Amino acid sequence: MATKIRSSNQLYVDTSLDVNAQKIVNLAAGTVAGNAVEYAQMNAAINNAIAGAGNSIHEPVADLTAIKAITVTDTLVNGVVTVGGRTDKMILLVEALGLYRFDAESLAVSNDGSVIRPTDVASDAAAGRWLKMSSILTDHSLLDNILGNGGYHLSLAERDKLTGIEAGADVTDAGNVGAAIAGAPTKAAPVDADEIAMVDSAASWSLKSITWASIKATLKTYFDPIYQAALGYTAENVANKDASGGYAGLTLFKINFKNVANTFTSFFTNSNTAARTYTFPDRTGTIADDTDITGAKARANHTGTQLASTISDFNASALAAAPAETATTIGNLINAAAQKATPVDTDMIAVMDSAASNVVKKMSFANLKSLWWAAITGDVTISAAGVATIGALKVATGMIAANAVDNTKLAQMATMTIKGNNTGGAANPADLTVVQVKTMLGLTAQAGQTRTYNAVPTGTIDGVNANFNIAALCATGSVVVYKNGLRQNPGAGNDYTVNTAANPAVITFLTGNIPIAGTYPDVILVDYSA
Repeated sequence: MATKIRSSNQLYVDTSLDVNAQKIVNLAAGTVAGNAVEYAQMNAAINNAIAGAGNSIHEPVADLTAIKAITVTDTLVNGVVTVGGRTDKMILLVEALGLYRFDAESLAVSNDGSVIRPTDVASDAAAGRWLKMSSILTDHSLLDNILGNGGYHLSLAERDKLTGIEAGADVTDAGNVGAAIAGAPTKAAPVDADEIAMVDSAASWSLKSITWASIKATLKTYFDPIYQAALGYTAENVANKDASGGYAGLTLFKINFKNVANTFTSFFTNSNTAARTYTFPDRTGTIADDTDITGAKARANHTGTQLASTISDFNASALAAAPAETATTIGNLINAAAQKATPVDTDMIAVMDSAASNVVKKMSFANLKSLWWAAITGDVTISAAGVATIGALKVATGMIAANAVDNTKLAQMATMTIKGNNTGGAANPADLTVVQVKTMLGLTAQAGQTRTYNAVPTGTIDGVNANFNIAALCATGSVVVYKNGLRQNPGAGNDYTVNTAANPAVITFLTGNIPIAGTYPDVILVDYSA
């Protein structure tokens, strides 16, 4: 039987309590600070910490799909949380993404990276986001190489410095800078706004930029004196000019210029190849005043001709004497002109040329006739509406009256021909020969030239054979017999036989095909040739 220690009040132990390797049983769960924690309570606390219960830490997950799948509700197995639900301020490590904290009030726009919205949060309009705190560690064995600020983590300043480095950036030493310049695209001709890098020796060799316009201006200032000395001339001293732009006290001077071909010196620029000297005449030096100018302008002093355009009232006077022509005045001139009954080829007709800005031009009557004839030459065609077209010229409806085209207007025909169409379809009329006409009519060589159609033979019906006398029709030649409009088949054993050697010649119908006599007799017709 186990030994029990009972106390109506508290049990005080001055030194360590030795339980002689035995466990304490029937221990109640601790409730306040200083209480012992029994096994189940301690185990639950540890599991809650691992599983994330109590707004603490969630067990790690693998990837984006796993973190989005974490819901609000915890899953309990035997009273222990096995899959922790998310709660506000919870910390979670995602192996493929990094460290995240859950903010139940966040409405940040999700991007499946720095801001992740769980699957059970319907949209970005609903609150609840996993917010990224730290990136993933991809080096599992060299974490101690990430040193900064004397420890194993970077300071904010060090982090910001690293963040500011471009992707793929290299150390900017002289070699790398030179290689970058050598690999840059080439520009053939710089413009004034282009900038060139330079090192400012007057500012502690700091890197600065200078425009191409500034470089040109600086070089000009530097080289102008050098060019002047080399070419033997001195730049113009603008300060010596007076208000009029001339030089005070200058009485004799010489100016030299090169010509365009750069072959000789001349006062004027020109393309001549020979040197020439220009002599300026002497002048009295008197300056003309207003009186001199007025006298020069007076017409009475003009000894030569004067352009009409320089006379102020010339245009008005000229137009008053001969007004400008208009369509009305030209029309009146034409109406008042004498008539000519029959024009000749050399007569001219006024034409407005629409292809040359409506300029008036002339056309000979011969050319007009030629153009008109070219327009009307060709076949005459008449449409269903009665519009006649002659060649390329369309004329009004009814231009060709009925019965107006006689035989003399048709093309002449060859001897012994007939107008017709012997083709198998619609075609233009042709001049058919006698042979072509006979072929169309069935007048073959056997039929001869005197074929007769649908003659009624004479004869008798004897009850046995129907004998028809055809001596009056033909004695020789071909015979075709029709009964009731159907062509009969001649020859022995067929519908009928023909005996042209008999006297008289007869057609005999065989037994079984004898024509019927009486009220409704058969109709016998014969096509024959003499």
